[in-house]
Amino acid sequence: ISVRTRRLAASDARAATSANRSRRRATSTRSWPVRASSTAVAAPIPALAPVMMATGRSWRGRAGGVAAGTCGAVIVTTGRYPTPPSPRRTIGPMTDAATLAGRTALRGIVGMVHVGALPGTPRAHQAPRALVEHAVREARTLREAGFDAIIIENMHDRPYLGGGIGAEITACMSAVSAAVRAAVEMPIGIQILGGGSREALAVAHATGLDFVRAENFVFAHVADEGLMTEASAGPLLRFRKSIGADRVAIFADIKKKHAAHAITADVDIAGCARAAEFFLADGVIVTGTETGAAVDERELSAVRGATKLPVMTGSGADATSVARLLSMADAVIVGSFVKEGGRWENQVCPQRAAEFAQAARRGAAGARPTDAPGMDAVRAVMAGTVRA
Repeated sequence: ISVRTRRLAASDARAATSANRSRRRATSTRSWPVRASSTAVAAPIPALAPVMMATGRSWRGRAGGVAAGTCGAVIVTTGRYPTPPSPRRTIGPMTDAATLAGRTALRGIVGMVHVGALPGTPRAHQAPRALVEHAVREARTLREAGFDAIIIENMHDRPYLGGGIGAEITACMSAVSAAVRAAVEMPIGIQILGGGSREALAVAHATGLDFVRAENFVFAHVADEGLMTEASAGPLLRFRKSIGADRVAIFADIKKKHAAHAITADVDIAGCARAAEFFLADGVIVTGTETGAAVDERELSAVRGATKLPVMTGSGADATSVARLLSMADAVIVGSFVKEGGRWENQVCPQRAAEFAQAARRGAAGARPTDAPGMDAVRAVMAGTVRA
């Protein structure tokens, strides 16, 4: 009898221990080390999960399951699917908090992370994992140089499509975005060329990015990839609402570079800015005629006076012009100048990136009281503070 009693007691103890373990697994929200690049980082479980499912790699939702994705990440799951932390955001004074709560207002200097040629494009030659690792290195270089935000873009995918972005492009940009999001703590945006604003918005929503850069938001134009006949504002904002991505800001190019605007020659750039504001853009971007070409500062001034939206510049900035541009614009986006030799297709140069950031800081420190409305926010970002 005593032997049987002992066996029953031992069985009851094992059952109780198993139940306790099950309860602990069901309530666990821990993050596990993830290898999103050549350097191990700690990231929340959801950061790459959408990528795993979208790319068809293994995913098991039960406790103790393992997920693996195209970017080489391995995640050990713990049963419950935790909510990812909200990325840091800078909300500017011109943002309507009731309508745009949680969206990023882009301020300061913004560096471009040009992802290598993606699979299926004419110049593709690297595996997705190598593309991810390169993008993470470039993002870290820009952050360490003192940049306030970055934009991820598939500029090496030339020649661009005028829409009809393939699943392989969306999947790889998702892998890159998730890894960069885990690697750097700063506002991050994305643009998918060409005409891929819908795909970019989906990627931003799935991977926790803060904003998208959208071409052809208002008015038709002829781009180098062909005629863009339909403005994207209406379909894009309805798509954003339908997927619950209201927190993702949309910054719209107006009279964009690499395009002919004869079809809207009777609408000046100030009119385009007003149209973008009327169509609910979160900010507007003014560019030169092509990559590396300086912005027409008369046009920038006209846009500044035409809209209450944040205004950014999107081409041609360098260390000698950034302070002057920041006296009129809320943010300056730069790609070519911070690359080796000042060429957009090269890697980010730490020295050139630091030179650009230092020039922006000097300009912000010496700005006059008559500066544009966004300069207070710019100076706050440069000083390391965040506007509420």
